[in-house]
Amino acid sequence: MGTPSITVEPLRYERAIPGAFQSPAAVDASGASRFFMYTIVFSHFHAEGTDAALQHLASDFLLLAPQILDGEISGMSVDLHLPNCASVQAHVTYCGGPVLFDSEKVQTMKLFTAWMFHFLTGKSVQQQSESSDNHGPKYYYILPLLCSSNGQQSPETISAKLIDWTVVRASLGSSLVYKRKSEYADLLAELKDAYAGGSEAVYVPVEEGELRMLNGTFNVHEMEDAVVYCTNNGSSYFIHGSLQRFPDNTLVQQSSSRSPLTYTEYYAKKWKYKLLFPNQPLLKGYRLLQAANYLRKTSSSSFNGQGVVKGWESMELPAEVCTLHVGMYGKLFRGAMRLPSVLHSLEMTLVAADLRNTIGLPLSCYKMQEALTSGACESNISYETLELLGDSILNFAGGTYVFMEHPCFNREQLHLTRHKLVCNKALHQFALLRGLTPYVFAELWNPRLWVPPGPGMGNHGSQEGLEGQILGRKTLADVVEAIVGVYLMNGSLEASLKAMTWLGLPMYLPSKFPEAPVLERLSDMNLLGTADIASLQNKLGYQFNDTKLLVSAFDNGHDEDRTKQEEGCEFQRLSFLGNSILDFLISRHLVQLYPQLDPASLTHLKHATVNIENFASIALHHGLHVYLQKVSPKLTCQIRQFAILFWQEGGSAFGIGGQSSPRALGALIQTITGAIFLDSYLDIELVWKILEPLLQPLATPETVMLHPLRQLEILCQKQGRKLDVRSEQSNGVVQAHVFIDCILLGTSQNKERNVARRLAACKALRSLSHQACGFHHHDMKKADPDVCGKADSIYSSTTVGKCNMGIATSYPYNLSGQGMWQRISTLGHLFFLILKLLFARPQMTARMRPSISVMPELELDSKGV
Repeated sequence: MGTPSITVEPLRYERAIPGAFQSPAAVDASGASRFFMYTIVFSHFHAEGTDAALQHLASDFLLLAPQILDGEISGMSVDLHLPNCASVQAHVTYCGGPVLFDSEKVQTMKLFTAWMFHFLTGKSVQQQSESSDNHGPKYYYILPLLCSSNGQQSPETISAKLIDWTVVRASLGSSLVYKRKSEYADLLAELKDAYAGGSEAVYVPVEEGELRMLNGTFNVHEMEDAVVYCTNNGSSYFIHGSLQRFPDNTLVQQSSSRSPLTYTEYYAKKWKYKLLFPNQPLLKGYRLLQAANYLRKTSSSSFNGQGVVKGWESMELPAEVCTLHVGMYGKLFRGAMRLPSVLHSLEMTLVAADLRNTIGLPLSCYKMQEALTSGACESNISYETLELLGDSILNFAGGTYVFMEHPCFNREQLHLTRHKLVCNKALHQFALLRGLTPYVFAELWNPRLWVPPGPGMGNHGSQEGLEGQILGRKTLADVVEAIVGVYLMNGSLEASLKAMTWLGLPMYLPSKFPEAPVLERLSDMNLLGTADIASLQNKLGYQFNDTKLLVSAFDNGHDEDRTKQEEGCEFQRLSFLGNSILDFLISRHLVQLYPQLDPASLTHLKHATVNIENFASIALHHGLHVYLQKVSPKLTCQIRQFAILFWQEGGSAFGIGGQSSPRALGALIQTITGAIFLDSYLDIELVWKILEPLLQPLATPETVMLHPLRQLEILCQKQGRKLDVRSEQSNGVVQAHVFIDCILLGTSQNKERNVARRLAACKALRSLSHQACGFHHHDMKKADPDVCGKADSIYSSTTVGKCNMGIATSYPYNLSGQGMWQRISTLGHLFFLILKLLFARPQMTARMRPSISVMPELELDSKGV
């Protein structure tokens, strides 16, 4: 009998509460409490149609905090996305303090705050006992302003006297509370009891301009924006719009499947109640809404699923079944329903400020909030770009650290050691040790789980516990990287390295020139002549202090006197170091140059520059390959073949003709980078100053081509096909296979897994292009005829798109079709030929370099390598 599986519940982490809200207000000798005041004012409202008049008028509020908040909070703005595609901005402004309130006023604040958020969130106020003050964890309060400041009054003029105490007292004295769906029997009894006793007074006709309601007779003019409780359905409404006459034949709005009923017939049949004033005008009521997540960027077509933004529901209400809440108006609730979203955003910012202060490095709290916020929150900010940058910093710092600490490690050992330092598993542990979990925002915010300010509240029968969230390993690792990245973007590399130290990352960036044994194994001067060294330095635009570093950067290490383990060790080590540096420098450059670009596009741009084929093209373009030393005959042949293709096709960042570049050729740019970095006493800014001209032209959003695998992913996703990329390693070689709908379309092998997968994807793309158009690429003669036949039998018709970021691909293919390319007419064939010439040629102008002035094979022969 097998062992039963154990289901482990995911661990929920509580969110932090801002330090300024964790303690009650200070009390002076007279018993008065001291508060600091902040206004919450709504402005820049935008809506179309009838919603503009419906939602525009809303109350503003005063936030009373026990401590003064972070200085950046004053002037904070929050964009809110309201029901029915309306929008508004909430502005938080400091307006003075401390202000003293006596104990009676403080008790009124507590009761009003509890009453309001009880209604907005559907949570019941917990009963307070005499033995304990059952206060919630957040010590701040919310009160309505007497009038809207709209930015016209100076903060100094706003004081406690501007609090609308009339509305506060009316709210606390009303019977308006949150109710679950009431039973019909209870509502019917409530409705009948209202007119029980057979009193003749209820049958007295009302005068013109008056309305008979359950709790008395009121003037029609008092109804505008008034709040009423409808007895027949247990809901509360605010009245908006002109009243409508109620002729006896008016029909109740019902589904088409039901027989039409007049209002008199409806109440008689549904409620067994005869309307006593059938000629009174109807009240146009809009149901009061509970709070929703108005921080989400939504559209009219996305109001479904979790966090639904519920629209306003209107209903025609007979006045005699409604109770008027005197002194209360709809604007109070239209403003209050926005408050949880505003206050949650405020708390997020204050929590970020607390973490910033804990780290102790200068940074805007809004930037720290960005580093802590996941894209899953669906807000206007996300840490994804900062995480991309932070990852490159960790690779750079970690790569430099292991290079210095382990002078005898080869490239593979260095890579493995760095991976152990910066992998998600390690970063996750550092995040836990530093206690970052309360500060992270990684889930779509749910007002039902939010803990309101003021007195403690229950969950009204819900199983939802304290406000918290589930945090995975990758999320916390991403936050660590984002914190490192945000200090670079808004500070300096030094600040970023200090943040790494605070996080406890066991690595550092040395601040001095490396000493032995790091440099003791450098190549001797006899590899390159004096003229060659001078020529190289002129090409690079940098004069080396120690030319041994320059020589080592070109010492490929193929020497029969060396063992296999020693072969090219320093060349490999410099390549590892240089790649770490280039990844960081180019990532920083792209993020700074394109701050509005999404993370996926930034990743494409980086990959278009930081890859071995692009570096090989750079080396060929600048003629650096002719200085490569100790080159085997096999490598010489590979360089010659790659150079010929580069000269013929202009260069491509993802390979030329489906052929990978020789690694030693591409590694030249990396080794040069590492050598300059070491020789310049680890001056990273000087390295970028030297390298940026060599790397030009860099990829741009207009010129970059999608990675071949990404092209296949987009194509298969659009056409509902299944993409499967498999790779396996054998005898140090990785074989990659690309299947689409279980049909093998491309295969390749290489020592590196990423290169093998990319080349296999290129072959799959060209197989599709070839079978769709009947055109032969120069490498299609080697294609497997069985593979081509299978592709042709299913995928043939052609679609051509321009190769731009995330839009389409650069190859003329489409996975749909019936294998009928043979029947394409001559005219169609010419049409596709034109498209082929326009689009199928490598468009990766991130590496579209000018042709080499001398044939590559002649350059190779000139040095006899």
